[in-house]
Amino acid sequence: MSFIHLQTYSAYTLLSSTASVGNMIFKAKQKGFSSLALTDRNVMYGAIEFFKLCQKNGIKPIVGLTADVESEDTPSLSYPLVMLAETEKGFKNLLKISSTIQTKAKNGIPMKWLKHYCKGLIAITPGIEGEIEQAIINGNEDLAKGLILKFESLFGRGHFYLSMQNHQLEQEKLIRNKFCDISKEVGIPLVATNHVQYLEQEDMFAHECLLAIKNGEKLQNDAREKLGSDHFYLKTKEEMVEYLADFPEAL
Repeated sequence: MSFIHLQTYSAYTLLSSTASVGNMIFKAKQKGFSSLALTDRNVMYGAIEFFKLCQKNGIKPIVGLTADVESEDTPSLSYPLVMLAETEKGFKNLLKISSTIQTKAKNGIPMKWLKHYCKGLIAITPGIEGEIEQAIINGNEDLAKGLILKFESLFGRGHFYLSMQNHQLEQEKLIRNKFCDISKEVGIPLVATNHVQYLEQEDMFAHECLLAIKNGEKLQNDAREKLGSDHFYLKTKEEMVEYLADFPEAL
């Protein structure tokens, strides 16, 4: 059973990842991956370096972006969405989305703008931080279904996926079960992902230090930002199969 990492942050996602592009590609090759995606948050500074190093190391590069998208339900809030370039047109659209967020829409790109940049892209829900996932966590399944159909309409049939994740977080169990039901009900495909923010499991503490620096918090502060587990690392195919064994169609 194959698996490819489709949701990864590099150090270009400032103070949110301890993984340099070079080390990420080295580890991916070491762990037997033939393909790898880069989906930094709102920026594409690492795209060229990533593309060239992947080619040099015999790995197929998948260029992507995790973009903040302004909620139409609550316009004051924005939620991440993972997008991957399927074509050259898609790559150019990712550049436009990133540029728009950096210069014109710092709270997140509005949906009415995003619809102009959807061609050539594949979109994936981002995990617990996502608007759809948050709707499920908050018990609003109707809102979640409405958002799913909206995104599918935006990106096109077969170009929008529900992300199945297992970072050993309790809330993810609820999301996985609901996504399975919704997938069967409305025909939206599932895909297994793992949000990579550091390379090895033992790097978790270094990543926590990074988040504390980012937020200006002390490590002694129990209420500081944390990811909630030590599973946000570059897992092997075997580990992903083990953690998502109940969902072979997603893998």
